[in-house]
Amino acid sequence: MGEPAGSPFERYIAFRAFGGVLELSPDGEQVYFVSDLSGQYNLWRVGAGGGWPEQLTAFIDWTVRLAALSPSGEQLAFCADHDGDEFMQIFLADTRGGWPEQITDAPQVQHYVGPGAFSPDGRRLAYAANARTPTDMEVWVRDLASGETTPVSSPRRSGATATRTSRSSISAPARRRC
Repeated sequence: MGEPAGSPFERYIAFRAFGGVLELSPDGEQVYFVSDLSGQYNLWRVGAGGGWPEQLTAFIDWTVRLAALSPSGEQLAFCADHDGDEFMQIFLADTRGGWPEQITDAPQVQHYVGPGAFSPDGRRLAYAANARTPTDMEVWVRDLASGETTPVSSPRRSGATATRTSRSSISAPARRRC
């Protein structure tokens, strides 16, 4: 007789996965990460000494994929896609609490942020997006106070684009089209 897929043990426990996001707070006391501990990939925080993590987002139909912590440790910028559509939008969350604010709303545009995306003073956020041409990722900078966004690279001028190298990383610049 054949055993069903997986070991008998696996049928009785819940497996949890972790995303490719790990950020350490500037004081080294907190670790921020993405996990499906709640059944959906959300942002979590745990003390660097261990313990049970605190859930920072409670999305049901959005999946958190990428994140960046501000230099002060007071804000997290993160990307989430809706129902797995892979058109990630950018959100900002206050690490002290509250519901995150969605700062991009372009359902047919892919956005990517990662570690180091905030300016040293935390006033600007760099990200990649294919907002102007679906096949070309470009680097953009957003002023977080005014909401003004500026493209800082253009494949038409420089031939450089940011390219997706995996679900959780961006490599920029690269000299090729997506």
